[in-house]
Amino acid sequence: MGWRKKLRKQIAAPERVIADHQRKLTLERAKAHPNQRLIAYWEKEIRARQKALERLKKRLAG
Repeated sequence: MGWRKKLRKQIAAPERVIADHQRKLTLERAKAHPNQRLIAYWEKEIRARQKALERLKKRLAG
C-alpha cells in the first residue's frame, strides 16, 4: 500500500470522529437541560481532530 493511500485512511478517521461529535453536540443542545460539560468536551475534541486533520492534509499535499 502506498504512503498516499495510508494518509487518506488516516484522514478518514478524524473526519468520522468530527462528524460523530457534531451529531452528539446537536442532540445534546436540543435537550431541555443540556450537559455543558459534555458539550465543552466534544467541542474540544472537534478542535483537536481538526488540527490533526489539517496536518495530515498538508502532508498529503506536500
